[in-house]
Amino acid sequence: MLRTRFFYVTRRALSNNAKQNHEKRFCLNFDLSTPYTKPSVLLHDTSDCNRHTLCIGLAVYFLVWFTIFRSTSWPKSATKLDTFLNTTICGRLIQHPNLALTKNESIQLEHQMQTYFSFPKDCSLYTSQRIISPEELTYPLAFTILIHTNLDQFDFLLKTIYRKSNYYCIHVDLKAPATLYEAIKNRSSCVTNIYLPKRRVHVAWGQFSILEAEHLCQQELLKQSTTWKYYFNLANSDIPLKTNFELIQILKLYNNQNDITSLPYTSYHRQNNRTLPSSLSLPFYKGEFHVLLTRSAVEYIHTNNRAIDLYNFLNGTSVPDEHYYSMINRWKET
Repeated sequence: MLRTRFFYVTRRALSNNAKQNHEKRFCLNFDLSTPYTKPSVLLHDTSDCNRHTLCIGLAVYFLVWFTIFRSTSWPKSATKLDTFLNTTICGRLIQHPNLALTKNESIQLEHQMQTYFSFPKDCSLYTSQRIISPEELTYPLAFTILIHTNLDQFDFLLKTIYRKSNYYCIHVDLKAPATLYEAIKNRSSCVTNIYLPKRRVHVAWGQFSILEAEHLCQQELLKQSTTWKYYFNLANSDIPLKTNFELIQILKLYNNQNDITSLPYTSYHRQNNRTLPSSLSLPFYKGEFHVLLTRSAVEYIHTNNRAIDLYNFLNGTSVPDEHYYSMINRWKET
């Protein structure tokens, strides 16, 4: 380091002195046995050396400190999850599903559920200033949603598909907690285009009650508005893949046609030995319960005698929701 520094200083000196002094200066500065008489340069070099030594020392100190710190086990503060799991009844039940609660704990848990389901009545979720195109305003849609649990999931679905130009009917399963029904009732009171049918049924998979719940909502939607164009039947677990505007563009291409799956079904074990009325004939057809119907198709279902006969016949059969729309779709008049 000292030789390099000297070499740099010597080169600068060479540029400012006569050529005849070149060799003398060069030998003088590189002869370590000859004392150098410029204290300012030596002082500057010593300061640099001290600074480098200090930096190296600090680096070693922090490296040792960090190594000790990493190897030391420090007490951790409790997270919100830890607090929830250790201080609430729900948290204890999550950790110990078979835990037996006392009578007071059961009452406390019920109170917590009521508080959760009734809070908040946040009407801003459905009345926010969302931009709606003129095309959406002139092309309203109708939706039925069947729900029996998961209020959060329902909120997410409704916030996603809600438009003030559309119409919505929510059927809350009769076996659902009363607090869930009250929570959805509170949400429906925020706006004028969300309805709950006056009668509710106990919905069970594979039973006629699925069709019955949907019929109740269809009747409510037909009564509430005469302007909606298409009807969707949804479950609480459904998530839309298209925006409301995109749906309308697609529906216009349908040109007033329904979207119903209908495949031949040759087995008769689902009929449970029931006799077909004279207005109906075999074969049976099977398809999806989820359909896309025009308003005229929904009106037909509720006014046509043959469709009413099929509806009544399916009451008592197995999985009637997979046959109802599929069979009607095969009729020539539809």
